[in-house]
Amino acid sequence: MASHRIGRETFHYKWDSAHKPVLTIRSGDIVTFDVNDVLSWQLTEKSTSSDLKSLTYWT
Repeated sequence: MASHRIGRETFHYKWDSAHKPVLTIRSGDIVTFDVNDVLSWQLTEKSTSSDLKSLTYWT
């Protein structure tokens, strides 16, 4: 049994079968994910309500 990690640097915003797999695993392997939030770290613990005005959205 192997352990794998998929980091926050590995992400995309749209589901598409053209994306290549980032990992191949075997039954019983453990995979952990560092998940990217939808705003891509535009808000942090130091953010204030005034920061909401400057958010960038992707479509």
